[in-house]
Amino acid sequence: MPLARFRALSEADARRQRRMQVNACVAARSAQYSDDGFKKLMRSLTDG
Repeated sequence: MPLARFRALSEADARRQRRMQVNACVAARSAQYSDDGFKKLMRSLTDG
């Protein structure tokens, strides 16, 4: 495998792992909130 392709795949895997960690954190955090609190949390994470 060429080095450039290896780097691209490695970077893509790192992004995927970070995305999975963020999703796990949001899920764990959302379990601590009521429905209204969860909606506020989601709004704070987005621009809206």
